[in-house]
Amino acid sequence: MYYVASIMDNHGVIHLEALTFDNNHAGFSKFVDSISEFPKEELLIGLKSTVHYGEVFTQFVFKVAIINPLQTSTIRKAGIRKTKNDKIDSLIISKSLILNGGTLLEERDILTFTLKGLVKTKRNLISQRTRAKIQLVAYIEQLFPELASFFKGNLHIKTVQELLLQYITVKEISDLVDPRLYVM
Repeated sequence: MYYVASIMDNHGVIHLEALTFDNNHAGFSKFVDSISEFPKEELLIGLKSTVHYGEVFTQFVFKVAIINPLQTSTIRKAGIRKTKNDKIDSLIISKSLILNGGTLLEERDILTFTLKGLVKTKRNLISQRTRAKIQLVAYIEQLFPELASFFKGNLHIKTVQELLLQYITVKEISDLVDPRLYVM
């Protein structure tokens, strides 16, 4: 992952065009070095809101404004050429900052982005776990349909997990049960 940056003043004059740098500490240092000649308090850095890619970057630089991708799309469509690439995008983000200002990020916003990412990850993991449980029940019911009746239909309890870990085959599990106690 890498970034492409351009610097444009309020009058549309380009001062730096298409600086490419990596999404890591060395890349961020390269970026900061390249903008060091500009007054830090006058710089406003724009980032297109693209999931999690800007989180580390926002913690490394000065004032950052998030640009809605719909704004950059509108500016691109207003131009004569409809070309889309990273160099053009960096200039469009600069124009969008001039025209619309963007939303200035504060430390709490960065923490909110991080929290949103963690919540989304948790939700995805819960969804994966649910799918895995459904698959497990389907496999157990195919191989050993009687097993569910021993546990009142709840195949997700720790006892069932331990049983399946210790006994590999249906025959091994069947041999554990006294046939006189088994009722269909």
